[in-house]
Amino acid sequence: MSVLRVQGLNASYGKAQVLRDINLQVNEGEFVSVIGANGAGKTTLFHVISGLKAGQGDVVFQGRPLPKRAHEIVKTGLIQCPEHRHLFPYMNVMDNLMLGAYLRDEEDLDEDLDMVYSLFPRLQERSEQMARTLSGGEQQMLAIGRALMSNPSLLLLDEPTIGLAPIVRKAISEAIYKIRNRTDRKISILLSEQNVIFAFEHSDRIYLLETGEVVKEGTASEFKQDEYVRNAYLGEA
Repeated sequence: MSVLRVQGLNASYGKAQVLRDINLQVNEGEFVSVIGANGAGKTTLFHVISGLKAGQGDVVFQGRPLPKRAHEIVKTGLIQCPEHRHLFPYMNVMDNLMLGAYLRDEEDLDEDLDMVYSLFPRLQERSEQMARTLSGGEQQMLAIGRALMSNPSLLLLDEPTIGLAPIVRKAISEAIYKIRNRTDRKISILLSEQNVIFAFEHSDRIYLLETGEVVKEGTASEFKQDEYVRNAYLGEA
């Protein structure tokens, strides 16, 4: 069953067209990645889907046209964890997490907060610490945790590993694996990622974006065996 379906999506900045007739789909419980070099249009794609940027085309979520405004989209259960995190630096960890639950009823929050803390124990240790004093890796954990507190059906992760040390990337990877394998609730994930190896580790399917166009799509195993992908994105001659 399709959770997200994007058809004929276009977007521009002034006269410069950034996205050209993008078609993609995310099915229920599926992990889908959009890979490509910096400047390929990945973040713009996510911003259009999330209502943070205007675009032209059809975006259908859970069988219905997605609203155009970001605050209305959040209510549907489509949640983006943005590139560069966009935390509130002078608020503590707990308050940043609670902002993710702003539109929710309070009765279910303790259970989800426990879930976030089980994924990222360091956040619980630093719950009263201001976000600006966290390390880069801890800030990324907080950004993902905040998104999870919104109780998403579809989680958009925009470049979650950028600038992170290998040990932190491993912690993020383990958390994503646990999110995917929750038995109480299925969360579909759409990932934007320059690190193709990270994408390969998690993805059911992959879209390759170049200069605003989808030039290839397939399973992770198909991408690993593709000569062009290996040469261009894995540095194999």
